[in-house]
Amino acid sequence: MMLETRRSFLAIFVGVWELVFVLGIFPTISLPSPLMVAGSFAKIILNLSLPIGVGVTMGRLVAGFSISIVLGTLIGFTNDTIQGIWQDPEFLLGRTLGVSKHRMGPILHSIDRLQ
Repeated sequence: MMLETRRSFLAIFVGVWELVFVLGIFPTISLPSPLMVAGSFAKIILNLSLPIGVGVTMGRLVAGFSISIVLGTLIGFTNDTIQGIWQDPEFLLGRTLGVSKHRMGPILHSIDRLQ
């Protein structure tokens, strides 16, 4: 039932399209006939314009997505580090020296005495 409905809709759509083309309601450049469109579609498939164009577009999509992943990760880490510095000044010192926060007590105490 559903397949018949789809086929009927497609047949009616293409029929109305062809009728509008034959009546010349729109110029051919704006609304070509269904047969002209099918011919152009077949032509770009056979001369490989469509597959090459799709391949180039997919390559750009992958490149852009890869760049966004790298930049997003770097921005995320940078933002995390900056927020850590503002919330906890010892944050960067602990990360730089590789010392856990609970073992930094003597270091921080020495820094406080110097000020």
